[in-house]
Amino acid sequence: MPDGRLEDAGWSDRAYEVADLCEHISVWGPDDAASDLLAETCDATAAERVQLVSARRLFRLFWLDLLMPGRPASRRNPAGTLERQAARVLDSLG
Repeated sequence: MPDGRLEDAGWSDRAYEVADLCEHISVWGPDDAASDLLAETCDATAAERVQLVSARRLFRLFWLDLLMPGRPASRRNPAGTLERQAARVLDSLG
């Protein structure tokens, strides 16, 4: 769209969209309980649950990249955000 609305609108799948919502930096809380609850209650199929785990890892890496020094999100977030996201990435990799 020329005016920028619906910038990422398009066909997608539920697991990808739920992962995007769960891992978006704006929904962080003191822990991941709310995001985990959303992921657990989205009525996903067995295949979607497997895909959801992978997609959440991907979005954690995506946010880590955006938070790196000199990247767009690094200037707009509180001190310590990069470190917290790095810990989230490591946690998701086991």
